[in-house]
Amino acid sequence: MKNLKKIMISIIFLIPIVIPIYADDVKRPNANNKSSITKKSDAENNKSFLKKLIDGTDVSNERVMDQIRMLSDLRNDGILTEDEFAQKKTYLLNKIK
Repeated sequence: MKNLKKIMISIIFLIPIVIPIYADDVKRPNANNKSSITKKSDAENNKSFLKKLIDGTDVSNERVMDQIRMLSDLRNDGILTEDEFAQKKTYLLNKIK
């Protein structure tokens, strides 16, 4: 009986136990922690794109016209509404020297 207990105990220690740990479940306190990074919504991405497009440093007439053409394309693609386009167009036209 003693030998049987020793064999069973040694068999138990030879069986590997695998516990899956997924990266999303582990909190890592650093800048690369994917759970702390938030994704921008499409609306936020569009707003930041428009902000960069409109707030350019070069305010030449040609640049403003190019920006209005880009805004027109965004309106035609359904990304901007007619009201948004009109507001941005008015803003850009006021920048013309």
